[in-house]
Amino acid sequence: MKPEKTIPWRVYHDQGGGVTRVSLDYFHRLYRRLGKICRVTIDQHRVFSMEIRGVDGVMLLSGCNCGYGGEGPHGTFEVLKELGVTDEATLAKVFTKPYLEIRVRQG
Repeated sequence: MKPEKTIPWRVYHDQGGGVTRVSLDYFHRLYRRLGKICRVTIDQHRVFSMEIRGVDGVMLLSGCNCGYGGEGPHGTFEVLKELGVTDEATLAKVFTKPYLEIRVRQG
């Protein structure tokens, strides 16, 4: 019996240094490599403030943030919408909470 081929779990991270547009470009280019997305964590006190966990890896983004009304939280809002988060109360918390953890259910 041949051993089953497995794809190693990968960590992807941007080189944006906190630049939202760089993080968004990186996300759009590579997020499908994560497979089914399970959870998104946003913590404004981390260098890589957004963590997107999928079944095949994790993506760390430095330019998507939360807890205020600036460009970073608007980038987070865009990512969450792209991942299928539609709950308006959850999306609104991006602009008011310094930490969020969101379970994502993808078909």
